[in-house]
Amino acid sequence: MGCRRVNNVVWSKYAPIPAEGWDPVNVIPFFPWPEDSLNNPSDRYSLLLSVRFSILSNPAPLHLAIHQEDDEGTVKSDTLSIKLSPPPDTPIGKGSYVVYESVDTIDTGIALRPGYCVELQSLSVPENTRGIMDIGLILSVETNNDNSQTLFKKIQNLRL
Repeated sequence: MGCRRVNNVVWSKYAPIPAEGWDPVNVIPFFPWPEDSLNNPSDRYSLLLSVRFSILSNPAPLHLAIHQEDDEGTVKSDTLSIKLSPPPDTPIGKGSYVVYESVDTIDTGIALRPGYCVELQSLSVPENTRGIMDIGLILSVETNNDNSQTLFKKIQNLRL
């Protein structure tokens, strides 16, 4: 019997970020794979990026390199710039007290293959990542009525 899904999430993991900031030499690997053994091989997935941060640190935009690969080689590599608090320093995302979480879809239509791995690397100096507490990935199975836009597509649409 399969496990109960909440919001179609089948996997999530977080990595802590040191209080002194995220050093760009520290690449964080994630191995997203559904926990439920009853998943259909034809399922397609969405990958979401989650950043938990403290608003007390007045977080700077987070610049990231994202590299996706599987046993067959590179699937996709890209860079993102994520604003955590737009002017006038109002946090983006949901939160309470001083801890906020910003979640956005970074890829959709993923067909998982053996060895699938996602690596995140900060492109910011450590001082600019102070206040980020955790960074994580969330894998959710797509449904027929899923019409979410990825962060990549949102950025492209803003440029039009």
